[in-house]
Amino acid sequence: MYLEAGVVRVKVIGQARYQKIIGFGGAFTDAAGININSLSQPSRKALLQSYFGPNGTSF
Repeated sequence: MYLEAGVVRVKVIGQARYQKIIGFGGAFTDAAGININSLSQPSRKALLQSYFGPNGTSF
């Protein structure tokens, strides 16, 4: 990364490999928890399975 007069430039070298990206994180806020808890049991189970289940996003 180079800084010239307030301009940031990022140089990408496609042949250089440093780390492997294996995924990106996520989070549930308090508000999300409250809303999830207000769902019916079947809907809550389906939602949580879609996030954490083996056939979902597998967080």
